[in-house]
Amino acid sequence: MDVYFYFVEGKPYFNITNKCSNNCNFCIRNDRKTMEGQVLWLKNQTPDADSVIAQIPSDINFCQEFTFCGFGEPTYNLTAYLKVAKYLKERKGKVRLNTNGQSDLINKRPTAKDICAVTDTVSISLNESTAKDYQQLCNSVFGENAFEAVIKFAAECKKYGAQVIMSIVDVIGEQKIKQCQKICDEIGVKLRVRKYIPLTQY
Repeated sequence: MDVYFYFVEGKPYFNITNKCSNNCNFCIRNDRKTMEGQVLWLKNQTPDADSVIAQIPSDINFCQEFTFCGFGEPTYNLTAYLKVAKYLKERKGKVRLNTNGQSDLINKRPTAKDICAVTDTVSISLNESTAKDYQQLCNSVFGENAFEAVIKFAAECKKYGAQVIMSIVDVIGEQKIKQCQKICDEIGVKLRVRKYIPLTQY
């Protein structure tokens, strides 16, 4: 059975698609099939909201943060995301979306307003400081246009009231980190610098 709901270190996560517009050089999907023993590769790439909700344990405490992440880009299944997130919010849950920020390109329309209506925190992988470097690292199907779309999406999510955090990994170097900080400062969002963890440590 496809796994749409799972736990990592006791925290609840949703895995609603394996589709992704990026093929990042560092992606954990390149070397693994599971997360804490749970197989996250899906046969159905666009499960409906009811199928996803059906996997939430009946005794779950809704008063906590639920993260949409999994082995793909959640906004490839935006319809299900919006419905499940609304379901969680109606039960006093907090919703975090971990995303590559390319939702507008993926869905061919502005999506930040709809997403932020049911999302508390939008965590966006910025990854690099320029469009060229981003494309070399992330290999987006949208080419170098992806980078500016990511920044625009972050600014829109900030506008519509979500807490926005853009993330990078410390291995890109001090100068690039400073450039990323400048990008985040200009649109008024937080930058998170994550420590690189080799895949062999998972």
